[in-house]
Amino acid sequence: MSAPIRRAQLDADIPLGATKDPCRLATTADDSLSGLAARDGVTPVANDRVLVKNQSTGSQNGIYLAAAGAWQRAPDFATDDDLDSGSLFPVSEGTANADTCWQLTTNAPLILDTTGLTFGIATRATIDPGAHGTRHDPDGADEITTAAPPAASVSAAAAGIGTATSVLRSDAALQLDVSGTRDDLTVGQAGSDGAGDGAALKTHAHAVPAATAIEITDSTNNEGSGGNFVHANHSHAHGNRGGAALHAAATGAVNGFLSAADKTKLDSIVDPRFRDFKESVQLKAQGDIATLSGEQTLDGVLTSASRVALFNQTTTTEDGLYLTAAGAWTREPDFQSGDGVAGAFFAVREGTVDGDRTWLVTNDVGSDVVGTDDLSVVVIGNGSPRGAGAGMVLNVNDLDVVANADGSLVVNADDMQVGVLATDAQHGVRGGGTQHADVVAAGADGFMTGADKTRLDGIETGATAEIFNQESVTTETITNSDTALTDTLNATPKANASLLLFLNGIQQRQGAGFDYSISGTTITWLASTGTAVNMKTSDTLIAYYVS
Repeated sequence: MSAPIRRAQLDADIPLGATKDPCRLATTADDSLSGLAARDGVTPVANDRVLVKNQSTGSQNGIYLAAAGAWQRAPDFATDDDLDSGSLFPVSEGTANADTCWQLTTNAPLILDTTGLTFGIATRATIDPGAHGTRHDPDGADEITTAAPPAASVSAAAAGIGTATSVLRSDAALQLDVSGTRDDLTVGQAGSDGAGDGAALKTHAHAVPAATAIEITDSTNNEGSGGNFVHANHSHAHGNRGGAALHAAATGAVNGFLSAADKTKLDSIVDPRFRDFKESVQLKAQGDIATLSGEQTLDGVLTSASRVALFNQTTTTEDGLYLTAAGAWTREPDFQSGDGVAGAFFAVREGTVDGDRTWLVTNDVGSDVVGTDDLSVVVIGNGSPRGAGAGMVLNVNDLDVVANADGSLVVNADDMQVGVLATDAQHGVRGGGTQHADVVAAGADGFMTGADKTRLDGIETGATAEIFNQESVTTETITNSDTALTDTLNATPKANASLLLFLNGIQQRQGAGFDYSISGTTITWLASTGTAVNMKTSDTLIAYYVS
């Protein structure tokens, strides 16, 4: 028997970095990093952890969260500080990658999205127990020992294995001899040692790995003896070493195994990051952010790998929560493309305008999909203490209007009204009462008098004020030969019909065949019998008209 190999020796042989949380699956080829199509025989669902290790661009490798749209890096693989050479990455499912563990083999320095990352399969030791299993000493030494296997014979019925022309003939039995040197596999006819009539099938050289004997020496839980060997598919009562049916499920009073019912309950608990209450953000942008990359000043504060809220984007499908970076910004894990966020709310810690405020997503279910719908938010909380403004008083959570003692403002249970003023002293200069004098022409404003009201009532509705002119027209002498004598008024009559002319107190008639005609300010006298009207210097002509 060879010397024991101690567990401490095995642990020291393989350097261990930080061990990441298990991934459900791993890629096997260059991946699009989007969508929920099957990889390595496993169809992921949203937020499944995926180890991406085969990208043609090595800087894209790492842990991602699966999504219907573009995948984002997992929170524990999202910054330079999350990258450690030697870190281990367990994978639980997959045709090729199930129950494997991978190691980040790229040496430091490691810069996310810049350094090409390489992952190699990681194992603690290469221990092949062959067909016979392993040995564990019950003294607690954790020893793994090797031993030469015993001889074993496997025979087949004469009914036949294969055909008459095959290596294993129908009339042949199969004898398997494994020597202590592990280097001969002999196949021959029944009872043959591989010589003589079995020469045609004598020896097939095959490297048989050394088996590891399993010796059960614990008298309390004895399953076999030093001469018996337990195969890998052998099961036995495990006892107090852990697991198996000998352990009861945990109760409120007794430790134990996790029951199926408790497992169902545990699986139904939603990660707090995916509840409606989101982790707070540092800043909220006040307007559209044209370029979602590089550190920028938002609401008066410069970002630095900051969790920020964008809800004023011109391209509305860009709305959401982001992690800023020197390069491209990425959506936060709790606000991924395809997530429904109706009713989600978050607090803003800093900012000139929105610091210490809480915001609520007001979209209804069905129109609340990140990366698809225009998301709207409203303020539902203000971190600044609330105070009462002028004319109001704060009673715990109620703002009350202060009523004036003079009765000018009355506050009721459900409304307010302007009060009825009982005295002139209360009324003051607010209107009415004996406190106001009558209006004075070209003087102070005031109340309308009764006389002015009577005059106003005597004017017809729609009447307009007109200027009525009275003037004396220059008298002239008209001779028998003067047939076009004219006179000029000081202003143009508003309408010809409004002009009244009186010659020596006798009204003159206007129009063809009569005494005069009017055009603008010009009066033209007409001859009554072929000649103009005779006028003397002593005659008086007076005109009345509205201009």
